Amino acid sequence: MSTAAEHTRSESRRAAILEAAQTCFFQYGLERTRMEDIARLAHISRPALYEHFENKSAIFLALARSIITSQLQEAEVELQHSGPIWKRVISAFEAWSVKPLEMIAAAPHADDIIQAGSGLAADVYREGRENFCKRLSAALQDATRKGELNLKKAGLTATAAADLLVTASTGAKGDWKDTALYRKRIAGFIRVFAAATSPGE
Repeated sequence: MSTAAEHTRSESRRAAILEAAQTCFFQYGLERTRMEDIARLAHISRPALYEHFENKSAIFLALARSIITSQLQEAEVELQHSGPIWKRVISAFEAWSVKPLEMIAAAPHADDIIQAGSGLAADVYREGRENFCKRLSAALQDATRKGELNLKKAGLTATAAADLLVTASTGAKGDWKDTALYRKRIAGFIRVFAAATSPGE
Protein backbone atom coordinates (compact mmCIF):
# COMPACT_ATOMS: atom_id res chain seq x y z
CA MET A 1 0.00 0.00 0.00
CA SER A 2 1.36 3.43 -0.95
CA THR A 3 2.15 6.06 1.66
CA ALA A 4 -0.70 8.26 0.39
CA ALA A 5 -3.16 5.36 0.60
CA GLU A 6 -1.99 4.51 4.10
CA HIS A 7 -2.43 8.12 5.18
CA THR A 8 -5.95 8.24 3.73
CA ARG A 9 -6.84 4.98 5.48
CA SER A 10 -5.43 6.26 8.77
CA GLU A 11 -7.35 9.54 8.52
CA SER A 12 -10.54 7.67 7.66
CA ARG A 13 -10.12 5.42 10.68
CA ARG A 14 -9.35 8.41 12.91
CA ALA A 15 -12.54 10.15 11.74
CA ALA A 16 -14.55 6.99 12.47
CA ILE A 17 -13.05 6.83 15.97
CA LEU A 18 -13.95 10.44 16.73
CA GLU A 19 -17.48 9.96 15.42
CA ALA A 20 -17.90 6.86 17.57
CA ALA A 21 -16.38 8.62 20.57
CA GLN A 22 -18.79 11.54 20.26
CA THR A 23 -21.73 9.15 20.25
CA CYS A 24 -20.41 7.29 23.29
CA PHE A 25 -19.44 10.37 25.29
CA PHE A 26 -22.80 12.01 24.67
CA GLN A 27 -24.75 8.85 25.48
CA TYR A 28 -22.78 7.50 28.44
CA GLY A 29 -20.62 10.40 29.61
CA LEU A 30 -16.85 10.52 29.63
CA GLU A 31 -16.36 8.51 32.82
CA ARG A 32 -18.64 5.61 31.88
CA THR A 33 -17.41 5.30 28.31
CA ARG A 34 -14.83 2.55 27.84
CA MET A 35 -12.22 2.27 25.13
CA GLU A 36 -13.84 -0.96 23.99
CA ASP A 37 -17.17 0.87 23.56
CA ILE A 38 -15.53 3.30 21.16
CA ALA A 39 -13.66 0.55 19.32
CA ARG A 40 -16.83 -1.51 18.89
CA LEU A 41 -18.83 1.42 17.53
CA ALA A 42 -15.98 2.41 15.21
CA HIS A 43 -15.81 -1.21 13.97
CA ILE A 44 -12.16 -1.65 14.86
CA SER A 45 -10.25 -3.71 17.41
CA ARG A 46 -8.99 -2.30 20.70
CA PRO A 47 -5.35 -2.69 19.60
CA ALA A 48 -6.17 -0.72 16.45
CA LEU A 49 -7.77 1.99 18.57
CA TYR A 50 -4.67 2.26 20.73
CA GLU A 51 -2.58 2.75 17.59
CA HIS A 52 -4.32 6.11 17.23
CA PHE A 53 -5.02 7.19 20.81
CA GLU A 54 -3.44 6.20 24.10
CA ASN A 55 -6.56 6.77 26.24
CA LYS A 56 -10.00 8.35 26.49
CA SER A 57 -8.61 11.72 27.44
CA ALA A 58 -6.59 11.87 24.23
CA ILE A 59 -9.69 10.98 22.23
CA PHE A 60 -11.78 13.61 24.02
CA LEU A 61 -9.17 16.29 23.33
CA ALA A 62 -8.98 15.33 19.67
CA LEU A 63 -12.77 15.39 19.44
CA ALA A 64 -12.95 18.80 21.13
CA ARG A 65 -10.32 20.16 18.75
CA SER A 66 -12.19 18.73 15.75
CA ILE A 67 -15.52 20.23 16.82
CA ILE A 68 -13.99 23.64 17.56
CA THR A 69 -12.20 23.66 14.20
CA SER A 70 -15.52 22.97 12.49
CA GLN A 71 -17.21 25.73 14.51
CA LEU A 72 -14.52 28.22 13.50
CA GLN A 73 -14.85 27.31 9.84
CA GLU A 74 -18.63 27.76 9.94
CA ALA A 75 -18.30 31.06 11.81
CA GLU A 76 -15.77 32.31 9.25
CA VAL A 77 -18.16 31.50 6.42
CA GLU A 78 -20.91 33.50 8.14
CA LEU A 79 -18.62 36.47 8.70
CA GLN A 80 -17.58 36.48 5.04
CA HIS A 81 -21.13 36.58 3.73
CA SER A 82 -22.55 39.78 2.31
CA GLY A 83 -25.11 41.73 4.30
CA PRO A 84 -25.16 43.95 7.40
CA ILE A 85 -22.21 43.37 9.71
CA TRP A 86 -24.26 42.77 12.85
CA LYS A 87 -26.47 40.23 11.10
CA ARG A 88 -23.31 38.38 10.09
CA VAL A 89 -21.97 38.60 13.64
CA ILE A 90 -25.16 37.05 15.04
CA SER A 91 -24.88 34.22 12.49
CA ALA A 92 -21.22 33.71 13.43
CA PHE A 93 -22.12 33.38 17.11
CA GLU A 94 -24.87 30.94 16.13
CA ALA A 95 -22.24 28.74 14.48
CA TRP A 96 -19.52 29.25 17.10
CA SER A 97 -21.52 29.05 20.31
CA VAL A 98 -25.27 28.46 20.08
CA LYS A 99 -25.48 25.37 17.85
CA PRO A 100 -22.69 23.48 19.67
CA LEU A 101 -24.37 24.26 22.99
CA GLU A 102 -27.68 22.96 21.65
CA MET A 103 -25.95 19.76 20.58
CA ILE A 104 -24.44 19.26 24.02
CA ALA A 105 -27.59 20.24 25.93
CA ALA A 106 -29.55 17.55 24.08
CA ALA A 107 -27.14 14.83 25.23
CA PRO A 108 -28.17 12.53 28.11
CA HIS A 109 -24.89 13.28 29.89
CA ALA A 110 -24.57 16.94 29.00
CA ASP A 111 -23.29 17.93 32.46
CA ASP A 112 -20.41 15.46 32.18
CA ILE A 113 -19.47 16.82 28.75
CA ILE A 114 -19.54 20.43 29.96
CA GLN A 115 -17.41 19.56 32.99
CA ALA A 116 -14.86 17.70 30.88
CA GLY A 117 -14.82 20.52 28.37
CA SER A 118 -14.14 23.20 30.96
CA GLY A 119 -11.48 21.07 32.63
CA LEU A 120 -9.76 18.57 30.36
CA ALA A 121 -10.23 20.58 27.17
CA ALA A 122 -9.81 24.06 28.68
CA ASP A 123 -6.68 24.84 26.66
CA VAL A 124 -8.30 23.67 23.45
CA TYR A 125 -11.32 25.89 24.07
CA ARG A 126 -9.08 28.84 25.00
CA GLU A 127 -7.21 28.50 21.73
CA GLY A 128 -10.49 28.29 19.82
CA ARG A 129 -11.80 31.38 21.60
CA GLU A 130 -8.68 33.33 20.64
CA ASN A 131 -9.05 32.27 17.01
CA PHE A 132 -12.72 33.23 16.97
CA CYS A 133 -11.88 36.63 18.47
CA LYS A 134 -9.30 37.21 15.72
CA ARG A 135 -11.80 36.38 12.99
CA LEU A 136 -14.47 38.54 14.60
CA SER A 137 -12.02 41.42 15.05
CA ALA A 138 -11.02 41.23 11.38
CA ALA A 139 -14.66 41.36 10.30
CA LEU A 140 -15.36 44.35 12.56
CA GLN A 141 -12.24 46.14 11.30
CA ASP A 142 -13.30 45.55 7.71
CA ALA A 143 -16.81 46.84 8.43
CA THR A 144 -15.29 49.93 10.05
CA ARG A 145 -13.21 50.66 6.93
CA LYS A 146 -16.36 50.35 4.83
CA GLY A 147 -18.24 52.78 7.07
CA GLU A 148 -20.74 50.20 8.31
CA LEU A 149 -20.02 50.98 11.96
CA ASN A 150 -18.12 53.45 14.11
CA LEU A 151 -16.28 51.68 16.91
CA LYS A 152 -14.58 54.89 18.03
CA LYS A 153 -18.02 56.20 18.92
CA ALA A 154 -18.11 53.57 21.68
CA GLY A 155 -14.45 54.05 22.56
CA LEU A 156 -13.50 50.62 21.19
CA THR A 157 -11.00 49.09 18.83
CA ALA A 158 -11.99 46.10 16.71
CA THR A 159 -9.93 43.82 18.95
CA ALA A 160 -11.51 45.18 22.13
CA ALA A 161 -14.99 44.97 20.65
CA ALA A 162 -14.48 41.34 19.60
CA ASP A 163 -13.18 40.38 23.03
CA LEU A 164 -16.08 42.15 24.74
CA LEU A 165 -18.64 40.43 22.53
CA VAL A 166 -17.16 36.98 23.15
CA THR A 167 -16.89 37.62 26.89
CA ALA A 168 -20.52 38.76 26.94
CA SER A 169 -21.59 35.62 25.09
CA THR A 170 -19.93 33.50 27.77
CA GLY A 171 -21.67 35.38 30.56
CA ALA A 172 -24.99 35.20 28.72
CA LYS A 173 -25.12 31.41 28.99
CA GLY A 174 -26.48 31.47 32.55
CA ASP A 175 -28.57 28.32 32.67
CA TRP A 176 -26.79 26.93 29.63
CA LYS A 177 -29.41 24.26 29.03
CA ASP A 178 -31.91 26.98 28.05
CA THR A 179 -30.43 27.53 24.61
CA ALA A 180 -33.44 29.50 23.38
CA LEU A 181 -32.79 32.09 26.09
CA TYR A 182 -29.09 32.07 25.27
CA ARG A 183 -29.82 32.77 21.61
CA LYS A 184 -32.14 35.61 22.63
CA ARG A 185 -29.51 37.14 24.92
CA ILE A 186 -26.86 37.07 22.21
CA ALA A 187 -29.16 38.81 19.76
CA GLY A 188 -30.02 41.34 22.48
CA PHE A 189 -26.51 42.44 23.41
CA ILE A 190 -25.47 42.53 19.74
CA ARG A 191 -28.37 44.91 19.05
CA VAL A 192 -27.01 47.11 21.86
CA PHE A 193 -23.59 47.05 20.20
CA ALA A 194 -25.15 47.89 16.85
CA ALA A 195 -26.89 50.93 18.32
CA ALA A 196 -23.76 52.08 20.16
CA THR A 197 -21.56 51.83 17.07
CA SER A 198 -23.93 53.00 14.33
CA PRO A 199 -22.12 55.26 11.84
CA GLY A 200 -24.66 58.06 12.28
CA GLU A 201 -24.67 60.65 15.04
